[in-house]
Amino acid sequence: GKSSAVTFPSESELLVNHGGKLQSYQYDMAFGPNSTQEEVFQETQPLVISVLDGYNVCIFAYGQTGSGKTFTMQGYQGSPGVNPRALEELFFSVRGAQ
Repeated sequence: GKSSAVTFPSESELLVNHGGKLQSYQYDMAFGPNSTQEEVFQETQPLVISVLDGYNVCIFAYGQTGSGKTFTMQGYQGSPGVNPRALEELFFSVRGAQ
């Protein structure tokens, strides 16, 4: 069977199998392959809103080729990614403040 070289023991850690040796990496948040667009956006939403308070924010996806970075950030019609959801949230917040 096929097995992944990366496992997600917690929401902030991932383990990479380097030829039988496990290397641990810690992040603020690590999303596994079964994470939804909604789950990713819910985690980044407070950062998006902080832009309206004057903070500089950068949200980026990191990973190997084919791992889903573009899908995570852009999504597709019917399943928008972080970028379109962030813009929608910002416009909604600005309209609500007027």
